[in-house]
Amino acid sequence: MKNRLLIAKKIAQMGVPEMKVRGIENVFKPEEMPAIEPTPLGRHRLVQALKMKYGEMYKNKRGVKEIIQDFDDQHSLIKKTLEYGVK
Repeated sequence: MKNRLLIAKKIAQMGVPEMKVRGIENVFKPEEMPAIEPTPLGRHRLVQALKMKYGEMYKNKRGVKEIIQDFDDQHSLIKKTLEYGVK
């Protein structure tokens, strides 16, 4: 129990970590980069930015599927970490 409290305290001090999606810098210029945060809104922004860049067939572009999968993996990990720290 004491270990959980220490982990929760460290997570609270860190806040929500910034996401570093691999491969996104190859797709977007710095001024085109969407605001990505580990929330459903962040995923929506990412998908919309990809749609705007590549059109409705954005999932067929090389590397896009991996970018979305990396986002989903990081989001899941952050969510589980925060839930574990709150319990």
